[in-house]
Amino acid sequence: MFEKFINANERLIIVGEESDYIAIENDSHDFFLTLMKEAGSSSYKNGLYRIHNNRSSIHWSVFIEKYFNNYVGKIVPFGYDWLGRQFCIHKEKPDLLLMFDPATGDEFQLEQNLTDFHNNDLVDERDSILAQSTFVEVLKLLNIHQLEYRDCLGYRTPFFLGGKDTNDNYEVVDLEVYWDIQCQLLTQIRNLPPGTKIRSVKYNERK
Repeated sequence: MFEKFINANERLIIVGEESDYIAIENDSHDFFLTLMKEAGSSSYKNGLYRIHNNRSSIHWSVFIEKYFNNYVGKIVPFGYDWLGRQFCIHKEKPDLLLMFDPATGDEFQLEQNLTDFHNNDLVDERDSILAQSTFVEVLKLLNIHQLEYRDCLGYRTPFFLGGKDTNDNYEVVDLEVYWDIQCQLLTQIRNLPPGTKIRSVKYNERK
């Protein structure tokens, strides 16, 4: 089912752990299981895009829901990109995919199903969706060939602390650490009035 996507995206298989499957009460369940079987536990285009395995999907559903409370019990993560953005199935709406961005704390709706997203969008529209050209430029700037499966390229200085969307503001960081730091900081400043000067921030290490 996902051969077109796999053949067009230079696959690197990562050995992953199996776990119980997430229950999805619609036809997306079959598509998700097929994606995990055919393309899961893999990195594509040197880390441009990665697909979860069953265990990491369950883990990230809990992680995302901690910061996006409106989606508790409603999402199934299936992939993530070099920017750390998580892509998910909406359990209640089989033709609606969601993307969660740790850099801004925003969520976005993608009006396509799981198969079309991979076999069409990530084949023909890969650069516009995943900013592939910027990814290649940043890898070259950092003098690395690829991203590890658990890493992303995060902003050294976040947007909300005055950081710029420039190639020299990226660094390699553990995906989970990046999400934790970004979302904790966003939670602290989310309700501040516009123009508020931020003099200090506090980050609590997870135990």
